Amino acid sequence: MAPLGCKHSGDIRAIPDKVGTAEYIEINLPELKGADARYVLFTCNAYSGGELTPNLVVGWMNSLYPMKISATSGVAYDPSCVQQQVRISNGLQKGLVFGVLDVQAAVITWLEMDFQGQVAQQLHLTGIETLLRKLRSRISVGQLLTLKASAQQMTQLPIDQADEVYDAACAKDAAKLSALLL
Repeated sequence: MAPLGCKHSGDIRAIPDKVGTAEYIEINLPELKGADARYVLFTCNAYSGGELTPNLVVGWMNSLYPMKISATSGVAYDPSCVQQQVRISNGLQKGLVFGVLDVQAAVITWLEMDFQGQVAQQLHLTGIETLLRKLRSRISVGQLLTLKASAQQMTQLPIDQADEVYDAACAKDAAKLSALLL
């Protein structure tokens, strides 16, 4: 019996050039909300021994259409549906929680939490909720820039009148952000 509101693809082994493996889970958000589910954890695991290898790509997509699997080309992949994708650069011994979906709020929080259990059911909800609280209490880049502007008695202006603009692109440029905050 499939878990309520979720359908797993199974391991997809028909991968072009026989490189890697793939799998996905279709999530039915209205069904989960109707069942008063709290969270969906996005995890990856090394089930058959060994460890998760570097260059693993994890993330999530938002698609209006069901995924299709082809015996010749593998998973139907639509880059326009990708909301978050990250390549894991360091090996992990066993498993990784890489996202938490708050079902009622329909918001996903990126999370990098390794775990040693064989299955996600061995994770403790208290640990996940504690980490989520810590993440929510951190100051954002926008809050930090507002604080700096206030301390330096700067005035926030509309974009078309500003000498400099600090936007999402600025926040993603670590070197520029570091120089700005020093």
